[in-house]
Amino acid sequence: MANQWPTFVNTYNSLQQTFDLARLYFNDWDWDNLEPLLDKDVVLKRVSLPDPDDLVRKKTKVMKYLRAITDHPNFGPTTKNIDPNLGVVSGNANWVDDNNAGGELIRYFFLFGQDNAGDWKILFIWGSAAL
Repeated sequence: MANQWPTFVNTYNSLQQTFDLARLYFNDWDWDNLEPLLDKDVVLKRVSLPDPDDLVRKKTKVMKYLRAITDHPNFGPTTKNIDPNLGVVSGNANWVDDNNAGGELIRYFFLFGQDNAGDWKILFIWGSAAL
């Protein structure tokens, strides 16, 4: 059992680091560095009220969608809950863009999986207006 604790800590740290990098790349519009963090079958739920048409599926379509965003949103977590056993990072965040200078509170949920090399890849990105 003692041998498993450092693995858990490293897994927690690496999951947190991957999430933090993804957020940094998103906020910097650094799509070239964000893309390798996405799983090939990633699903993105656009930030809005729940709507089934808000899902973007597959890496190429998600990247096309992200590259087309023109309102320059900035995603700033105010809370961050990390569960490396499930590969989940979730919480609340302030979502600020050109159309909403004051920002709005959103809820977010990222689901990660580990590839064969043990690297975390984003499987599902969900954001919704906080109700």
